[in-house]
Amino acid sequence: MPHRPRRPTRATVTAASRASRSRRSSAFPCPLGRSAGVGARTARLVDTGQLDETIARAQRLAAKAPTRRRFGARRCLEHALAATGALLAEAEGDYAEAPERYADAAARWQRFGAVLEQAYALAGQSRCLVALGDPTVETPLREARALFSAMGARPRVEECDAILASALAAGA
Repeated sequence: MPHRPRRPTRATVTAASRASRSRRSSAFPCPLGRSAGVGARTARLVDTGQLDETIARAQRLAAKAPTRRRFGARRCLEHALAATGALLAEAEGDYAEAPERYADAAARWQRFGAVLEQAYALAGQSRCLVALGDPTVETPLREARALFSAMGARPRVEECDAILASALAAGA
């Protein structure tokens, strides 16, 4: 009987609500094995102002991506790099570029099946749109809130509510 390669499965999400400030968690089984959690570590670096280390981490990930042969591993790295670019743009105050990068990351994670990462990207996009005073903030924000709510991630739902409140206060 010939060996049939296993078909890749879609990543699934288990909600892991944390009360910490970290905005990222890779609760889905990314095929990178020990590298799953790329988003969580990157967000912690950005949150603590370690942008140089974040950039170095992104460069290491970019170097690894072409060497990955497994279907999901390369895609996971590419999506993590897209999300890292969005995080860096937001951290550097580039609110003109960051929402587009977050939208790209959200679309990538959605296609990959990583609902939690998709929701984080949508929340990031919303934060940037609020900073710009963009009235389109409600669409990605409501989508992020719905995804977090479906996963039972109450602290993230509250974060979305706070973003919405700040958007309403700013008149966006």
